[in-house]
This record gives sequence, structure tokens and C-alpha cells, in this order.
Amino acid sequence: MEKKVNCPCLDKEKAISLMHNLLKAFGIQKESIEEALEPSFIGWFSRSIATVIFVFCRDKDGEWCVLAAERGQDAADFRGFWNCPCGYLDFDERVKECALRELYEETGVFIDEDVTEFIGYDDNVESNRQNVTFRFAAIIDDAVTNDFIFSKEHNEGNEVGEIKWIRVSDVDKYMWAFKHDKLVKEVFEKKVISQKS
Repeated sequence: MEKKVNCPCLDKEKAISLMHNLLKAFGIQKESIEEALEPSFIGWFSRSIATVIFVFCRDKDGEWCVLAAERGQDAADFRGFWNCPCGYLDFDERVKECALRELYEETGVFIDEDVTEFIGYDDNVESNRQNVTFRFAAIIDDAVTNDFIFSKEHNEGNEVGEIKWIRVSDVDKYMWAFKHDKLVKEVFEKKVISQKS
């Protein structure tokens, strides 16, 4: 296995030197922005932590459904595709808290932490943006899909389009971001079918 090393975003001295070279190339006096450069923070490249939550509930006909949202016009990518509620971990937040917060922000649905189970993670470097994604599942047995009211009140702009329960049997009829269609079926088989049979 090839040895890996931490990768700082930029060495501060190299960053300032690079900026000076660019300014010189454009004929700008470096002193004019040097005061702004000197105290600036140079960040650190690392992979982001994300969460996704797969929420399953039966509809009034007894069919199992998964809660999903269409990616809106302000989404970072995959606009018009569908996904299960997902997003990035905040400071001072546990991953399960993040999953439940994203669920609430993107759909308006609140569920109890006790019915939410950690089911694994994805740290594959081939995954979208190389995110490390913690996965959760929740099986709602004491309600039906019609009992839930959706809200976009806590969305960021138009991040989310339509919100709805999609029958697991209809998952392939939609275009999904982040391979969530494949994951919905895998999680459903492992967590719903195997535990309910």
C-alpha cells in the first residue's frame, strides 16, 4: 500500500509567495494587499463528513415507502434528481444529530433518535466529492405516510424541490443522486425485510 501523508491546503509562505508572483505579473504593487495577506488563515484540505438517513414507513395500503426529496435549483449538484435526506456535519454536532437535523431541514419531518439506527459508512474515495458518509435508517411502525406533513421552511433557499414518500417498489422509476436508489433497496432488504419477516 502506498504511504499517504497529510495534505495541507497551502503552506502560508508559499501562498503569499504565489500571490506576490501573480501581483507582479499583473503589475500590481504587492504592498497594497500585503497587510490583508499576512494575517490570513490558510486552511487544510480534508475530506468532508456527511450523513444520509433512510426513513421507511407504510402507506395506507400497507406498501413500504421511503422518504425522499427532489434536489432543487439551489442544490450544489444533481438538480432534479432524488435523494434521501443528507448533508454535512456541523461543528459541535454528532453524526446522528446531523442526520436528524438534515431530515428536519429538508423535509420538515421530525423523528425520535431512538428509532434511528447507525447502519454503516462509506469512505470510498470514488464517492461523490470523496465525502465520508455515515448512514442511518429509521423504520416507522406506529404511523402511516399520510400522518406526516412536509415543510420546506428550514431549507436553504431552493435546495429542495418536491418532497414525498416513494414506494420502494417504484424506486427505479426515479432518477437518483448519490446511488441512493441502490442504497434504498439494500437498506430495505437488510433492515426492513429481514427484521420484519
